[in-house]
Amino acid sequence: MDTNDHKICILLGAYNGSDHIKAQLDSILAQHHVNWELLIRDDGSQDNSRTILEKYAARDPRISLVKDNLGNKGALGNFSLLMEKAVHGSGDYFAFSDQDDIWCPEKLSAQLGLMCKAEANDKKTPVLVHSDMEVVNASLGSISSSFMKYQGIRHKGSDPLKVLLIQNFVTGCTVLVNRKLLEIALPVPSEALMHDWWLGLCAAAFGQVRFIDKPLVRYRQHANNVVGAKSVFQFLNPSNAHWGNAWLSGKNHLTQSVFQAQSLILRILKHDPANQHLPMVKTYSSLLNRSPVSRLATLNRHGIRPQARFRQLLAISRILFLSGK
Repeated sequence: MDTNDHKICILLGAYNGSDHIKAQLDSILAQHHVNWELLIRDDGSQDNSRTILEKYAARDPRISLVKDNLGNKGALGNFSLLMEKAVHGSGDYFAFSDQDDIWCPEKLSAQLGLMCKAEANDKKTPVLVHSDMEVVNASLGSISSSFMKYQGIRHKGSDPLKVLLIQNFVTGCTVLVNRKLLEIALPVPSEALMHDWWLGLCAAAFGQVRFIDKPLVRYRQHANNVVGAKSVFQFLNPSNAHWGNAWLSGKNHLTQSVFQAQSLILRILKHDPANQHLPMVKTYSSLLNRSPVSRLATLNRHGIRPQARFRQLLAISRILFLSGK
């Protein structure tokens, strides 16, 4: 079967993106894989993003805007609403797009090729495919040829849940998922830290996480990034004026990752109560009820740890000071 027989629904969350969104839309229009639809929700932009989006939608019937009166929901809420809308559509696969990047022309076709290989033996297996990116500045000048190396993260092919419980290595704007994974991941729980992290967790718990080790996206860094890429060296300098705030933010994220794991337990019990990963997820979800020493021993026993030595040391320092429920 020609891969163009597979329909991909692209989900784009927009918010005050008028400076760069045209370039991203043009890169989607230039994809080698042409059987796609683009579903966009504007999250209450106050610039002329909406006007730009409406013009593109008028030009290409594959592009449509979600219209609702729900107002600003933030990045997680915006993508969650798009996912809820898309799952009722006709897409076979679902890709996620930021508003300010540039997709390489082969992005969708390359990811779909790997997706089909992953599904070859079982079409019902939940699968997530992600890739590396090139980090560029606002004018597309190269900052790093590898987002993964720039951030000090890497794809983990075996037992990815041991990393994903405590640290995300999946970046939403590189993600392609199949319908089975989207159905399991919905609804996105309020405890989820971000839609891409939640999708990664569900894929690791129920199916497969696959990786293309090449940049398929040019990831634009500018003043208004919601998350943004941070060089690994920024984490290694305690003299940095913002290091203390970053440590506290990481501690809060670690606590929230425990609540996120508790939601994953409920999803596993709903779809696959005999899931082999359930005991490990339950153990991680109980961290706040343990003593600091017991937390460290438990994580070590199950091999649950973030990537890179410096992140592991930071995690230890934060785990010792986690507050119980």
